[in-house]
Amino acid sequence: MTNKKDVVVVGGGGAGSNIARLLSRQLNPSMHTLTLIDARPFTVFLPATVRMAVTDEGSLEDRVLIPFDRLLSKGVGEVRTGRVVAIEEERPGSGGHVVLEGGERLHYDALVLTPGTALEGPLDYPFTKEEMLAFIRDWRQKFRDANHIVLAGGGPVNIEFAAEIKEYWPEKTTTIVQSRNLPLHPSYPDRFRSRVEKECRTRGIEFVFEDYLDQEVPKDGAVTTRSGKRLVADMVVVSTGGTPSTEFIRNFDANVVTERGFVRTNPSLEVVTHPGVFCAGDVVDNEERNGLGKYERHAAVVVANVLDHLNGRALSKKYAGSVDTLALIMGKSGGVAFVNVFGGIILGNWIMWLLLSRTMFVPQARRRMGY
Repeated sequence: MTNKKDVVVVGGGGAGSNIARLLSRQLNPSMHTLTLIDARPFTVFLPATVRMAVTDEGSLEDRVLIPFDRLLSKGVGEVRTGRVVAIEEERPGSGGHVVLEGGERLHYDALVLTPGTALEGPLDYPFTKEEMLAFIRDWRQKFRDANHIVLAGGGPVNIEFAAEIKEYWPEKTTTIVQSRNLPLHPSYPDRFRSRVEKECRTRGIEFVFEDYLDQEVPKDGAVTTRSGKRLVADMVVVSTGGTPSTEFIRNFDANVVTERGFVRTNPSLEVVTHPGVFCAGDVVDNEERNGLGKYERHAAVVVANVLDHLNGRALSKKYAGSVDTLALIMGKSGGVAFVNVFGGIILGNWIMWLLLSRTMFVPQARRRMGY
């Protein structure tokens, strides 16, 4: 019989791996256990995955799929590969169990939920390394073979896909079908969205605005939009926004999950009505547009409050928000970014080339994972 208190982190993406890493440095192994559970034996560094899907240049899969084996402090915690399908709470504030696919149950005194988002098309990855490498090779071949590519949705992922395609094959046509009159969500200022459109068109990317594309497979060398516009196409890429991977949380307590699949939390990032259960990352229900740049602050809040909960203290940290940013990588030569300070600053190609477009922060991500 052990008197140790058990901490479980579900999800090893940008938020979960950071939280697990910090907890492994602060938990006392004589008093606590730490378990990170992820469906894969590695994390996927998402900012580099668009380029990884398009080209084999640089063999990004060797650096973007980062194992967990060096993440945690030596002797503190373990990483389990598996999929959590249920949460069984003994009573609010008193811990419980997470249930893995196959029926195994792991006890927790404090639980951190960072399940992330299921993406579409070339980023809808399988779970084993072998299947994922085959998936990447298959999509690269599709991009090589296509000459006329239509992208459904004018969000960040499709903008980056179109730009990467143009980086490696300038002769291919790329057309983005967007439901609004400019790229991106209207929560960003029009002057930034117009700048994005300009940068895209400079690279030869075309747009069809205020229209929709429901057809995912071309027929007779073309697709047809809802308005009846016919576009030459031999490939369609769909990216209209991911789906929060929170169905197991909805089954645990439907009242804490919104209709869109996001998780309701207190300012402490504790799940409402469930003391000791915390949530971080892109499934948190707040007014921000979530992204990797905000997860350090999520992690700082969650780690402090997990320690408070384990020690029977009132939760000491509240998440006060982060500066809204969006960085679009448009090939190796640059891109455009928005930083919501001083009325909104737009960063252009030179700064993006200097800071992001060449390396996509892959070296920093690997260092954070212990490599």
